[in-house]
Amino acid sequence: MDDFHWGECCIVVPFMEESRTQRQFFFQKYYAAFKKLGDKRQKITEVGCGRCTIGQYFARDGKDVECMDISQYAVDLARKNFKDAGLHGTFVRADVLHLPLGKYQRKYRDMIVSVGLIEHLETGEWQNCIKECYRILRPGGMLAFINVPKKFSIQTFFQKHDHYHREKLIPEDYVRVCKEAGFRVVDFFYINPFPLLETRYEKFWTRIYKTIYWIRSLWMEYPMRGSKLFSQAHFLVAIK
Repeated sequence: MDDFHWGECCIVVPFMEESRTQRQFFFQKYYAAFKKLGDKRQKITEVGCGRCTIGQYFARDGKDVECMDISQYAVDLARKNFKDAGLHGTFVRADVLHLPLGKYQRKYRDMIVSVGLIEHLETGEWQNCIKECYRILRPGGMLAFINVPKKFSIQTFFQKHDHYHREKLIPEDYVRVCKEAGFRVVDFFYINPFPLLETRYEKFWTRIYKTIYWIRSLWMEYPMRGSKLFSQAHFLVAIK
């Protein structure tokens, strides 16, 4: 048995290894979508970075990565994860409501990414977060956020304790605010049909999910796509 636990300090799958936990599997597959979107973009900032998991994957692919969080603990954890993996990055303690541009106020980003950040913010704050991201992106730059909505889904049905912050807004609300902020192209899709199970058989369920993912890949371009009912979250994409 391999018990599920919430305290994983690093969930990046080591190079040339297989995912062993559900969240390792989820984030590895999330990155497949981020990577495709950010393939031709070099300066990547992960806001509300926490462990900076997506940032680590981008850094492994040679991107110029900046990890940003309001929590000093999170910034230190991200720095440690990069150091342990032999990766280079920039680590900044900053508020997403007042994002720094960088040296000489000219360091505009090509892409800003986040997983599970915006639902932590109050009404009024998350709108300002989107405006701030728009401000520090270069023309043609991209915002790519995975957001966790407050809704019934297969995850909430199976999970004993819901440890996620959840926002009552629907994806269309985020699309509307992105357009109001000035983004010229905005879209979303639902993501991750797999429930996060609090289980004593973590490796077993991870293998099951990988098998289902492989089967779905036989007819789906991106097997992590889901529906409104059968999904954990939605993926918001906006281009300046």
